[in-house]
Amino acid sequence: MNHKTYRSRERRNHVAFPQFTNMINEIMNTPIHSVVKNKVQTIPAVNVKQDDKQYTIEMSVPGYSKKDINIAIMDGKLVISSEVEKSTEDTYRLKEFSYGAFNRSFNLPKDANQEDISAKVANGILHLTIGKTPEATPKNIVIK
Repeated sequence: MNHKTYRSRERRNHVAFPQFTNMINEIMNTPIHSVVKNKVQTIPAVNVKQDDKQYTIEMSVPGYSKKDINIAIMDGKLVISSEVEKSTEDTYRLKEFSYGAFNRSFNLPKDANQEDISAKVANGILHLTIGKTPEATPKNIVIK
């Protein structure tokens, strides 16, 4: 490819797609903290386990206290959320993490006992335990 041809193509593309060039320049030259506005939406990591008696959900929530977390059951779903608003008045020299609102929901299995749910927060992990309803035991019918 001829160097002269490449330069003329570069000029031609710049003139033909000025919006694209402006958009790329804006993305590449904008600090990330100004892109993320007032509310930070985070999605906490989750582990879900099950055994014969219960389901266990572990959610990573470092920096959140138990009063920051809301747990509800709505329409057969377990909803875990937080609307924490942290102060944005501070000026940071370096900011690599932040706390903000989150919302996670899980469809409850048919054998989940909605009356047997407990929750606790320890060491930045939310632990939820959901008991299972006793299953109907198989019954043999004796023919008389």
